[in-house]
Amino acid sequence: MSLKTNGNYFANYILQFEPKSLDKVIEAGCKYFQFSWGLPSLEIISKIRNAGAKFGIQVSSKNNAEKALELKPDFLICQGLEAGGHIQATQYNKYALPQVLEVAGEIPVLVSGGISTGEDIRAAIHIGAAGVVMGTRFITTKESNLADIYTRKLLEAGENSTVYTNCYNKDWNAMHRVLRTNTFLNWEAEGCPLIGNKPGEGDVIAKSASGSDIYRYSARRPVEGDTGDLESMCMYAGEGISKIKDIPTAAELIERLWKEFENK
Repeated sequence: MSLKTNGNYFANYILQFEPKSLDKVIEAGCKYFQFSWGLPSLEIISKIRNAGAKFGIQVSSKNNAEKALELKPDFLICQGLEAGGHIQATQYNKYALPQVLEVAGEIPVLVSGGISTGEDIRAAIHIGAAGVVMGTRFITTKESNLADIYTRKLLEAGENSTVYTNCYNKDWNAMHRVLRTNTFLNWEAEGCPLIGNKPGEGDVIAKSASGSDIYRYSARRPVEGDTGDLESMCMYAGEGISKIKDIPTAAELIERLWKEFENK
């Protein structure tokens, strides 16, 4: 494994899937780890601690946070239903965050979901969060490898452009928040049938740059090099998308967010 940065970075593991690369990532010198969709095993935690690294756990409720805190994480990430992508959360952050903060004590809590501006960050800090995790805002930057059509759809999105659904569950049957694409709208029109009865199920709608088939209802998002009916592919987005209207560089975005945060 080779690194292309001298700056800070972290490894993110979804525990629905075996963390096969963990040992290699530790060997490469990663010092920060994040886990979601489950709790890391004592073996995983021991490996991280022995390497002098730190880890955090994504949580979504008081009970979830209490369980996570038994593992003595260095931080928690409170995810709300506002978030884009696959969603572990079961409630919005206005309910979840106070619950998590209540039991977290001195453990820092980051908040994730629906955050697009410096004002959003300031509001989260005001409630008691130690920081934020931003996804949708940062995939809409010049460094992102999203296909042009996906970026354009993100910029065009309004307040009711996303949906919390299990539509795109061919690869992983988990709830997610996405834009209301053609595939979703056609599936919704048919009454949201379950696997085996979905309209167009089994259709190959696009090809990856390597020539691999991309199927309708796949969880794969459209990226550079994909060809075909990209508008019908899965396009993840959080509820904060309506505040995103441009494509800055990541550096420009960070500078802007800081200025907005300070502008009380």
